[in-house]
Amino acid sequence: MSASRPNQSEIAKAGVMLQGLRAKLDQIRASKAEQTAEMRELDLTHHVLQATGDINRMLAVKQRSAALNKSIAVLSASERECAQRIQSVERYVETLNRKLEGLRKEADSVAAKLTQDGLGGEVIAGLQTAQRRIKMQIDAIAGQE
Repeated sequence: MSASRPNQSEIAKAGVMLQGLRAKLDQIRASKAEQTAEMRELDLTHHVLQATGDINRMLAVKQRSAALNKSIAVLSASERECAQRIQSVERYVETLNRKLEGLRKEADSVAAKLTQDGLGGEVIAGLQTAQRRIKMQIDAIAGQE
């Protein structure tokens, strides 16, 4: 969230978070693909070195291969975690949208009741309070429209 938008809506905050998580997931996947490609190259090199009998280089390749395996395992775990977080934020946005829809229906209902004739002063005051409360909730979720 930027400092210039301290009152950013919940949906906007979730959207920024979702965008950041998707970028992170893309970066993780790119790194993982790069390291997997390097791993394949090392495997080929290992076979060539094995055939030529260059033990020193073969050990160096084996060490690099082990390090890459660990790194790929960490990236895979990060990828799963990031994908789960993305799903969680997507569910949160869905929940916010359903809540927003419900609040808008409630606001329409309160507005319709306020147009009815013969309402007492206390009833009107209660409906106006409800209307302000609903508007504040809508503004918090979706921002001011």
